[in-house]
Amino acid sequence: MATLEKPKTKKKAKVKPLVLPDVPGEEPQLLVDDDCGEDVVASGAGQVDIDFPSTSTSEEAPVVGDEERNLTDSEKIMQEEELSVEATAPSAPVFDEPAVEVVLEVKVQPVVPVESLYPNLQAMQMHDVTADTIVTCSLKPFNRDQQSQFYRVDAELRAAEAFEQEFLTRELEEHDQCVNHPLYQLLQRYAKARADLSLNLLEFDALRRRTKTLANELWLVKEQTFTGTDTCGDGKLLRASYQSSVAILQESALAEFTTTLKDLMKQSCFQCNQTAYEVDATRIKIEQRIFETLNLHPIFANLPVDAPVVLTPTFDPQQLMTAIGELRLCISILFSFLRKGIIDKRFLTDVRSWTGKLVATQLRIATSHDHLFVLFHVLRSPSGIAGWGTKLVQVPCWNGGLLWGGPEFQHCLVVLATILLP
Repeated sequence: MATLEKPKTKKKAKVKPLVLPDVPGEEPQLLVDDDCGEDVVASGAGQVDIDFPSTSTSEEAPVVGDEERNLTDSEKIMQEEELSVEATAPSAPVFDEPAVEVVLEVKVQPVVPVESLYPNLQAMQMHDVTADTIVTCSLKPFNRDQQSQFYRVDAELRAAEAFEQEFLTRELEEHDQCVNHPLYQLLQRYAKARADLSLNLLEFDALRRRTKTLANELWLVKEQTFTGTDTCGDGKLLRASYQSSVAILQESALAEFTTTLKDLMKQSCFQCNQTAYEVDATRIKIEQRIFETLNLHPIFANLPVDAPVVLTPTFDPQQLMTAIGELRLCISILFSFLRKGIIDKRFLTDVRSWTGKLVATQLRIATSHDHLFVLFHVLRSPSGIAGWGTKLVQVPCWNGGLLWGGPEFQHCLVVLATILLP
């Protein structure tokens, strides 16, 4: 029958307390008893170094007297454990090897330069430089005769100047004719209706705010206390009181509130609606007039939307003299309203849209005078024309190659001279 044996464990060595001999000159010895039968004697020359605690700052060995022999059991056990730990813990070995040189690798990150808020003007400073040789330019500008031979646009420039004088004279003479034109009268009615509508809307908003203010002033609310007394059945006098809010109608505020409501109803149901109807009806009539102008001639009506801008039309302009004259007159009327200084944004947007439609049709059947006619109107428009009117000045296209003395090239030079020259 097998028997179970308790595993053997290695027991710790018991260290006996050290007894210092009284005889001088002898070194202390430490006897270690092991249960396994091994005795280890540790001396000063042995492998185990024992440090004795001392409260003295002197380096001499402590003297153990009779008080240490009379230690308690618990103190002896603690002392034995400390000695056992110190005896078994090996000290750090000392090697006589050369010192190892440790090289630390330090990575230096480049510093990102900080951009300055202001530019550096040091490189732009002027310095006096003395040159040994003086370089002179031998090029001379063309005179009038050379320019006329090179560009050959003097005739076109003189024609443009003459047409500009004719344009100014005709615009002044046709003022009465423009005032009596149906399109001018419709635009005037449209501008007046838009102004009346804006004024009525402002009055309507003011009446509505006044109505809300008076509605809060109709009733005057006060806190009032009510008290009642009576006699009980047993002959005792009883008295009770309570507090409540009382609303008092203000007759003056009621009368003003009633009048304001009537004005508000009149303003909203009659004035605003009537002026809004007038605005829409007049705008529709103007669009109808623009449509009739664009369809005065079959060539206008059958003109493709993507037709190019031309300088020399394929048909005879004399056949469309009446239609082109009416088209120019309508364009002049629209530009005259753009120069009046009207600040109504909706009115300005509509007039600019109608002007673009008429000018787009004219540029597709235009001659050089028609292009200059539109250019003179654009140059005489108030500030802000660059935001919407630059598309009205178009350069005519040419089918073949660009000829140096071609009419398209000469027309471009005339347009540039008209814009740049004072």
